[in-house]
Amino acid sequence: MFKKKIIFSLNNFLSKFNIKIINLTSNEPYNLTNIDVNPLTAQYFAGHKKILMNVDLSKCRTNRLFDMSEKTSDPAIFAIKKSLEQNLKNEELYANILNILNENNFLGLAKNAAEYLNIEYDLGDKISNFPWWAAVNPWDNRNFEDQLKYYPIEVKKNRAKNGMRILSDDPYEIVRDDIENSLPSHTQQYVKLIKLIKKNGFKYGNEFGYVAVELFINNNKYCWKIGDEGNHRSVVAAALGFKKIPAIITKIIRLDEIDYWPNVINGLFSKEQANKVFYDIFEAKPSKFYQRWIEKNNK
Repeated sequence: MFKKKIIFSLNNFLSKFNIKIINLTSNEPYNLTNIDVNPLTAQYFAGHKKILMNVDLSKCRTNRLFDMSEKTSDPAIFAIKKSLEQNLKNEELYANILNILNENNFLGLAKNAAEYLNIEYDLGDKISNFPWWAAVNPWDNRNFEDQLKYYPIEVKKNRAKNGMRILSDDPYEIVRDDIENSLPSHTQQYVKLIKLIKKNGFKYGNEFGYVAVELFINNNKYCWKIGDEGNHRSVVAAALGFKKIPAIITKIIRLDEIDYWPNVINGLFSKEQANKVFYDIFEAKPSKFYQRWIEKNNK
């Protein structure tokens, strides 16, 4: 009450200067998790605030473009589920997950950005001249040059947060070091989250963080894709059998707006290429270099 009186008095004084104190106490999103609402309607509830709502994992895609259903072949979800099915714990759980993830890496990586995006290319095509880790989407604000410049810096900072130091400042060495040495760090995060979520359920909020998702819309149909935050938590939730998780919508991509996507306007992608990238996500079609992994685990 006392705080309100002070703010009222200050606002009364500041009104002479056309200034007002407003409440910025919360960056929390508009919470729709307590009601059943169609994602296509959700954006109209919150105005310009971020939206938090329950996301159906059966309609969700991982960053590798695998679906997140019970039968998914996504390497991380697959590794966790197989390890949990054996009732492994602690060091044995860690070792088994890591072994499966290493096996996936051994089966191959994309040769370049075009192959990573599953785009047919000739050797002279611009997209094929960039490494796979410089790949961007047609609707992204970044172009390939931006990703080439900033992605390694972001990787280095992110790994440092999780206890993995990368000493080199060379972008190619940073990514190579990350590929060769980051799986133990990822696996440690998975094991830690398995314990926490099993014990406490799927927590979220400013204290725990949020899972970020992007909403893809084509006519009246939609799907989700995991965004930049909460990858590990969403993967563990899917492996543990969660049907839905609360997540923040950070971007909405509509196919009927393809002409206005930044990397279509600037010519980095043709409309045909942009359309294919969209549908690969929409239909949960991982890039071809995952084919050996998929075939091996479907035997």
